Amino acid sequence: MMKHSTLSLISITLLLIFGIVHAQQVVNPAQTTTSQQQLSVQQAIFDANFDVRQQVSVMNWCLAGIFCQVWALGYVVLDTPQVSPKRLLGKSPAYITAYTAEYQRKAKNKRIRSTCLGVGTLYSLIGLVVLSTDFQLFNFGPY
Repeated sequence: MMKHSTLSLISITLLLIFGIVHAQQVVNPAQTTTSQQQLSVQQAIFDANFDVRQQVSVMNWCLAGIFCQVWALGYVVLDTPQVSPKRLLGKSPAYITAYTAEYQRKAKNKRIRSTCLGVGTLYSLIGLVVLSTDFQLFNFGPY
């Protein structure tokens, strides 16, 4: 008799726990919309990062830094990269907002880093040339 009551008590407890867990899994329709928007925003951020890697050329901005120096740096700091409108056709407002913000932020950072790399490379080469000619002129080196 004791075994049956213990077994039924365990069964009732498990049913209650299952009912509570199942009741918590029922999703409010407003929460569904929010989670869909969150997925849309996450997808927009992923797409923006992918597009920046594909569209912003490190080599072009590095060369701009080498040849245009201060003007290239001024341009990349003051200019805001524009998003291609084709990329945003048929997307939700949350997607468009997240994509645009992420694309502009990442593209601008990549352009600034690449231009600074070009400027730094140029001035490093100039410094090496100056140092090597100074060593040759004044016989500081093992020449």
